[in-house]
Amino acid sequence: MPDNDLVKSWQKFWDRMASHYDVQVDKIYRRAYRDTVELSKKYLDQNQTALDMGCGTGITTVELAPWVKKILAIDISGKMIDAARTKVQKLDRAAVDFMKTDIFDPRLDPRKFNVIFAFNVLHFTSDLDAALSRIRKLLWPAGMLLCASDCLGEQKTVQSFLLRLLSKIRLIPPMEFLTVKQFESRLQNLGFTIIEKKILHEKPVNCFFALKINPIYPEKEQHQC
Repeated sequence: MPDNDLVKSWQKFWDRMASHYDVQVDKIYRRAYRDTVELSKKYLDQNQTALDMGCGTGITTVELAPWVKKILAIDISGKMIDAARTKVQKLDRAAVDFMKTDIFDPRLDPRKFNVIFAFNVLHFTSDLDAALSRIRKLLWPAGMLLCASDCLGEQKTVQSFLLRLLSKIRLIPPMEFLTVKQFESRLQNLGFTIIEKKILHEKPVNCFFALKINPIYPEKEQHQC
């Protein structure tokens, strides 16, 4: 996990992004966000408790709230949460609670969540394997991970080169530069079974995954220890 000084700098970065985030992503990802919501709905029901990891300004949170019993939406940016809370209040989505924190917060109870949303956040983690392991621990044994992620290793462009450089020198938060196949492999290696996969956006490549926990994985993991 990153040190506290780095976490604080990333929080400030996302706080600065909050006021114009919706306008910025709408130019590129409007259809991808819409498709993310529509693909996710078929895996949801009114008995589920969901964790929305890195909820941002709540673009998908408010759309999916009516489809589950309860959502706990978390983000490291207080200003992002404020924007998401405003959306929820305007639409009277009472089933959403917010917490300024990250996925590793010990206050999050293991095996509590039926479904975890990780939309456009996993490629911003400093340790993807640790994040996926933590997600597994927070899910019910029959739980699902619904995620969408930019796979920035698919295309080598000037933009991707600059992002790599800025991430490396820590002017922007850490980023993963994986191909779709590499991301699939990481998911499967951490004990998830892919139920559905769909490319939502081409440049940059953004891919949706619906995943279930592989029930054999914990036994294998225990055997190897």
